[in-house]
Amino acid sequence: MSMAWVFAEYGLAEGTMSVAGRGAMGRIWRLGSGGRSYAMKEFFWAGLDEAVVREEAALRDRAVELGLRAPLNLPTTSGAYLAERDGTQVRLYSWADGVPGSPADAEEAGTILGTLHATAMVTGRPVDPWYDRVAAPGRWSEIPEAAPYEERLAELAALVRPADSGSARLCHLDMKQSNLMRAPDGGLVVLDWDNTGPGVPERELAGTLLRWHHHDGVVDGEGVKATVAAYRRACGLEPPSGLGAFSMEAAVLLNYLDAQARLAADEGADPEHRRFAVEAVTDVLAHLPDVEAFERVLDAAA
Repeated sequence: MSMAWVFAEYGLAEGTMSVAGRGAMGRIWRLGSGGRSYAMKEFFWAGLDEAVVREEAALRDRAVELGLRAPLNLPTTSGAYLAERDGTQVRLYSWADGVPGSPADAEEAGTILGTLHATAMVTGRPVDPWYDRVAAPGRWSEIPEAAPYEERLAELAALVRPADSGSARLCHLDMKQSNLMRAPDGGLVVLDWDNTGPGVPERELAGTLLRWHHHDGVVDGEGVKATVAAYRRACGLEPPSGLGAFSMEAAVLLNYLDAQARLAADEGADPEHRRFAVEAVTDVLAHLPDVEAFERVLDAAA
């Protein structure tokens, strides 16, 4: 990664650049220039589309108009959000300090998600198969680590159904605790909008309730109620009403497991990516929810 190219592309005076973290899809760098800090995301696999990124930025901007907080999307000197060189794509954002959200932020999480869903922004794109399709049933028997969990994986796969495109609107699609940052002044900042795309609000709410309030097999019913109450106040939409609402969460879990297992088994892959994938497979399997957890979330939400 050429520091000089990055700074020139975004019109910044040259400064400092250091790794701040990484996820499955990209690495976060912290840039320092002119007394300010910036976050740059380096995507491991190119293929992002500028039009899709602009749609995401539009949702973020609308959310900020409605009172939410989120890092700025910063353009290149040519006005694009994406910059690309030698097959590597990057994006630049303002830096956000703070600590990840916690279950104690349940009410605020509901308000944030409800505010996003109240925007009712539509898109001509269909729901990505990542969110409503899964691998063939026999796939799990091909993953050695998954053998003890095949029955539970099959139960999750049985919940996945194609989304109704008529119910879809632009959604954040990754509303986990680490993507809500408690800023030094006490406010919550919504991070990582890169997955933004068409989704069904009921399904995103169901997945958010599970992510925030299901830990080590235990469902925090009071937390679910607080999130749902705040969500309804923010957008007027009803809570999830059946197991089908967890279709998106089940699809994401299974597709992530599938993708990371393939990467872990790829001897030609970058060693760093393989190490990450091996750890990801272990973590996903160790924390797989079951249908009973979904039912307890639904009971609390109702």
